[in-house]
Amino acid sequence: MRKAFYILNFLLLGSFLAALAIDQDREWKDYQKKYYRLEAESLREKLETAPESQKAELKAQIASFKRRPVEIKQIIVDDLGRVDRCITCHAGMDEFTNPSMTTGFKEHPFAADQ
Repeated sequence: MRKAFYILNFLLLGSFLAALAIDQDREWKDYQKKYYRLEAESLREKLETAPESQKAELKAQIASFKRRPVEIKQIIVDDLGRVDRCITCHAGMDEFTNPSMTTGFKEHPFAADQ
């Protein structure tokens, strides 16, 4: 009986570790990391030609993109009784952080109509 207990515990531990490994390899995490990197690079390019009065703000925005956590993002649409998680992958297409809903990126999933 003790051997069966140990075997079941090791199987449970193995399934837990497998679940953790699968969760760490989500496609949307790569999309968010890449968007944050692209946005920070874009701001760095603007920083080089920006007047001194705007440099502090651009540096703060760059630091903000470096600190942003990789997480599932969602918008609750009360009128439809739904939750929209599209902005998890389509970073930058959130009307609260990007009111114009445009980006300078041409690659999917970051591209937007301009």
